[in-house]
Amino acid sequence: MRDDYKGPLHWMSETTQTDFWNDSCSFKELEYAIAHGAVGATTNPVIVGNVLKSEMHL
Repeated sequence: MRDDYKGPLHWMSETTQTDFWNDSCSFKELEYAIAHGAVGATTNPVIVGNVLKSEMHL
């Protein structure tokens, strides 16, 4: 196993043609996802509303 292995999603994004998209706009979740190979994010109004309620200060 490589020294930079961060988990199965990171491995998948590095070794296959699969794109990893995060289903949240939460700052903390996006930061983690991007560090592990995510290429984008998609959300829905309910998720966005919940994130804004808890992370508006960010």
